[in-house]
Amino acid sequence: MEKSTSYPGPAMFGKQAFESWTIILLTAFGFGLLFGLVTFMGEAMYVGDLQVTGAAFGLGVGAAVGYVAVAGLVRRDQSEL
Repeated sequence: MEKSTSYPGPAMFGKQAFESWTIILLTAFGFGLLFGLVTFMGEAMYVGDLQVTGAAFGLGVGAAVGYVAVAGLVRRDQSEL
């Protein structure tokens, strides 16, 4: 099976989104912060106590690490084309 010369994926997986590791790490930080903040606000609303729990921190870190992992896979796939 032949590989095409252009990346067939959607525009969000184009070369611009994952062009440099600086952009990837900043986006991963923002993504993790967003997930952690949503978890923090949900816990504050239901529990009534404003404190950062392990769940909020873990979800934020997990989201950031997951983003970096997917970005690494996409960059590796783009380099093979």
